[in-house]
Amino acid sequence: MATGPLRGKLSKMVFVATNDRENPALRLECEAEILSALKCDPERADLGRIKRNQGKIEQSVKITRGNGGPLKPRVAFTTNPQVTAELRENEPGESYDLLVTAQPPWPNGTLRATVQIETGVEQVPLESVVVLASVAPRLQAVPARFTLRPEQKGDLRLVARLAWDDEQPGNATGATVNDPNLVVRIEQQRDQQVVVLNVPTDYNPQPNKNVQVTVKTDDAAVPLLQIPVTAMVTPSGGAPPAPAAGPKRPGASPAAPRARAPVTPATKPPTPTPAGGAQ
Repeated sequence: MATGPLRGKLSKMVFVATNDRENPALRLECEAEILSALKCDPERADLGRIKRNQGKIEQSVKITRGNGGPLKPRVAFTTNPQVTAELRENEPGESYDLLVTAQPPWPNGTLRATVQIETGVEQVPLESVVVLASVAPRLQAVPARFTLRPEQKGDLRLVARLAWDDEQPGNATGATVNDPNLVVRIEQQRDQQVVVLNVPTDYNPQPNKNVQVTVKTDDAAVPLLQIPVTAMVTPSGGAPPAPAAGPKRPGASPAAPRARAPVTPATKPPTPTPAGGAQ
């Protein structure tokens, strides 16, 4: 299995099916220790929940020597330009502090990054520290999706409100939908913008296609916002599906109804005639 950024002791349950009637299934508990050039405390830099108006935020991670030789660490790079990191030496080759800093503009949701560290240990030359933070959405649609219901008749007009999180909202500059049968546009209602989706009569969603509306904005934090379009579909004719009769082999044709034998009324056996003739 791929260990990725995992370090230290690891346990995993493995389920095995056998042809032994007395033990048809076995559960094995596997334990291992992942050797690493360094150890982190905590294992990742969790910046918690960040408010959109918050300035830069810092988190310190303690780095100590792992299973290899003495450390000669150096920050190689980070995978997110909003996240920087620097190392401060406590004890040469043994102990360091990794100072992680994140700064705005904040993304529209989760902030993720990986800090890559050159260890100076030949066996494991590169290690990584994960950085995570939850950021309040800058922009979201209310409701979060357009839902098409089968009981709707005639042309349908669906509306989603664009909700910005602070007193300085951006502007939606346009909207598109990836289904040519649908029409979408941005409208201004009083002091708020809304996304309007027009659905024609007897619209049938294309099977196995993810239909979504894409809203473009002039805001650097969230230049695009995607709104899914989902449909609640009923079987053709509007009748509910018949309950399944049981499991069926793949590719098998539907079973024909079993013919019932005609039922004939039972006949009464003749009364036996006593010896000597009728009386």
